This record gives sequence, C-alpha cells and structure tokens, in this order.
Amino acid sequence: MPEPDSTSYLSHIRAFSVNARRFLAAGALWSLGQALLHLTRNLYWKESGWTEAGIGTLLSASQLGTVLCTIPAAILIDRWRSKPLLVLSVFATMAANVGQVLCQSRGAVLASSFAAGAGSAVFLVASAPFFARHSTPRERTHLFGVSIGLAALANVLGAFSVRLLEPWLGHGAEALRTMMLCGAAGGVLAVAPLALLRETPRPEVPRGLRQLLFARDWGLMLRLCAPDMLIGLGAGLTIPFINLYFQGRFGKSAGDISVYYAASHAMNMTGFLLAPVFSQRFGKVAVIAGSQLLSIPFFAFMAFTGSLPVAVAAFLLRSLLMNMAQPVNAAFVMERAAEDQQAVMNSFKQLSWNGSWTVSALLGGWLIHGTAVGRDGYTLPMLLTIGCYLSGTTLFLALWARRTAPPDSPRTPNAPALPAITSTGPGD
Repeated sequence: MPEPDSTSYLSHIRAFSVNARRFLAAGALWSLGQALLHLTRNLYWKESGWTEAGIGTLLSASQLGTVLCTIPAAILIDRWRSKPLLVLSVFATMAANVGQVLCQSRGAVLASSFAAGAGSAVFLVASAPFFARHSTPRERTHLFGVSIGLAALANVLGAFSVRLLEPWLGHGAEALRTMMLCGAAGGVLAVAPLALLRETPRPEVPRGLRQLLFARDWGLMLRLCAPDMLIGLGAGLTIPFINLYFQGRFGKSAGDISVYYAASHAMNMTGFLLAPVFSQRFGKVAVIAGSQLLSIPFFAFMAFTGSLPVAVAAFLLRSLLMNMAQPVNAAFVMERAAEDQQAVMNSFKQLSWNGSWTVSALLGGWLIHGTAVGRDGYTLPMLLTIGCYLSGTTLFLALWARRTAPPDSPRTPNAPALPAITSTGPGD
C-alpha cells in the first residue's frame, strides 16, 4: 500500500505554474456562471410550459452539441493557439445561453441549447491537457484537485446566489429568466484571466487529420472510456432532473433548491481537496471505485423516500461520494496518455461520457413524464441509474484493479499518435 507523501499540501500548491493559476481562475469564473445557469434552466423551462420529456430533449440537444464538437475541438486545440480558442468558447457558450432565454419559438430554444453545448466543447476538452502540460507529476494530482475544488466553490456561490436574488426578483418564469442572464454575464468574466495566459511553444508541428484520427492506442482508449460510458448513461437518466425532483416531489422553490445545491457543492469541494490525499494512501483505483460504490445506497434512499430531510441528506452524501474522485480520475487518465495524445484522449473521454448522457437524458425525461413506479416518475430512472453506476464501477475494477501504476511521466507511444485528451465527465 502506498505511503502518504510527506510533502505538505501547501507546497504542492506553491509549485503551480503561472499559467496553471490563471487557468484555475478562468475555470472558477466559468463555473460560477454555469452553476447559476444549470440550476435555473430546468426550472425556467418548466415554468415556461415545457414538460419533463421536453426538457429532456433540450438537455439532450445541449449534450449532442458537445458530443459533435468534441473531436473537432481536439483537432483545433492541436493545430491552433489555445488562448483565442478558449476566449471564443466562452463568448459562444454564454451567447447561446442568452439565446435560450430570449428566443420565443421552441425550435429556436432547441437550437440555442445545441449551440451552448457546442460552444462549451473547447473549454471542456482543453482543461485536462492544459493542466497536464503546465504541471509536473509531483503536483499534478493536487492541481486537478484544486481545479475541481475551485469549480465547486464557484458552484456554491453560483447556486446560493439564487437564494439571494429570489427576494429581489420574486418567483416565476421572469425571475428565473433574469437569473439566467446574470449567470451568462458571470461566465463571460472568465475571459479576463484567459487573456493573460502565456502561449508556450508546441513540441512538434501539428499533425494531419488522418494522423490525428487513426494513430492511437485504441485498446487503452477503450479501457479508459468504457466505464465512463456506463456512468454517463446512468447520470443522464436522473442528474439533470434533480432540481425538478425536489420541486415535484417536495414542492420546493428555486431558492430552497439552491441551498441544497450550494451545500452539495460545498461538500464536493471538501471531497475534491481530500481525494488526492486519499489516493496517496490507498491508490487511485481504490479511491475512484470505492467512492462510487459507497454513493449507491444514498441514491436508493432518494428513489424511495418521501421525507425531505432524508432526501436532502442522501442527495448531499451521494454527490460527495460520487464526485470526490474526479481530480484523481483526471490525473489517472492523463498519466496513462502520452503527451501528444492527451488532447484527443480527453476528447474521447468526454465523448464517451457525454454521448451516453445525451441518449439517457432524453430517455430520463420521457420516463419521469410518462411513468410512475413507486412514488412518482423519479423512482424508476433512479433505480436504473444505480444499475449503470454499479456496472460502470465493476467494469473499471475489472480493467484496472490488477494493473500496476504507470511511471510518473507520460509514456512514449510506439507509433505516432494523436493528441489525446482525458476527462472525467461532468459532475454526476
């Protein structure tokens, strides 16, 4: 069993590069805007007359935009300077989110939702390889942990802002609409630290499209992506609808729900910061699989309970356990990809998670709207989510539990490889 590293947590943080610190700030501001948007978006659509099935379609459209642009984003990142691409990604995403609010026709809202997902692809794909390039093995896991921890802190502030704005703006569609516009404005602030990034020389001339798409270790990619596909499939069935779950089953307002989400993000932040310490003690595979398995009973409580305190407690603990290993997972994947493969590996990780999420969000909305197993339409999708999480974690253990840890530095591929990307997928 690995011994804990004697170096202090703060010494790892002090080792972060200037570029890494600036990207951390950009990611936090991006998350601040996205938190406010994600919390209010479903509630706004519901108040505007959309059913759960319709909302599932909109959510799937957003994820489909991300899925279709993930590989093109990886190619762009490999061939062009990252700074202008990241700035463009922020502006495009937030403009599309504004479009979801201002557009009147359902077709236009659907198109805006697709565009918001497409615009975010560059930012999502670029993050993990950017941190991998601008860090050393010594502080890399801590950098991923702080990155996701700061995003969680921003999510706390973004979610709790709904509670603060509600007394001023009131309830209903117009209030939620204004909150969404505030979220888009907050997300645009990420441009400021992005503009300060220092471009670094590329290790080689960008490769052609054929080389990008075909020169890779497909076996490694399949082993890393297959568990994410199952986890994403389960997450899409229920996670996008949790705010509607609290509204529908317990009659809670947007302000009340924002408090639950803020508390969840605060607990997640603690988990993100502690996960690297646990991984030093127990190993990355044990932390990733163990935290996911421990979260499953709490999802079962949410599926069947009619008690609000039980539901909130289960929601908080499930979220903490299921998400705490994200920085460990990100570092785990990056360490197994050669440097010139990190962008595309991350793209395929994003693709596997988001692709399955796209399908299951559509199915989840239909199940919630059209079925009633147990208390309401939320029980069956939650049980299916549990099955997917259990299957994905079991597969991860089967593929990686007996494999030895890789060296601290990225391995060198035997043949020319694409830029690779690694990703943990959105919070689930």
